[in-house]
Amino acid sequence: MTKSLLERTKKVWEEKRLPYRLKHRWGELGVLPNCLIVGAQKAGTTSLYEHLIRHPDVWPPDCREINFG
Repeated sequence: MTKSLLERTKKVWEEKRLPYRLKHRWGELGVLPNCLIVGAQKAGTTSLYEHLIRHPDVWPPDCREINFG
């Protein structure tokens, strides 16, 4: 019974920790980005982003601008 409870708890924890869309895209462990593009305003980063996401092997992030603060 304890094992069953632990398995259910782990399943709930994993579902909360890694949303379904992440599991669906990247598997159970997730994936770190292979590339992070940093640029100043008006430096052409939007154009570069739009060209990159047209490639079938590029998975764009859910939000373009990442805030680490």
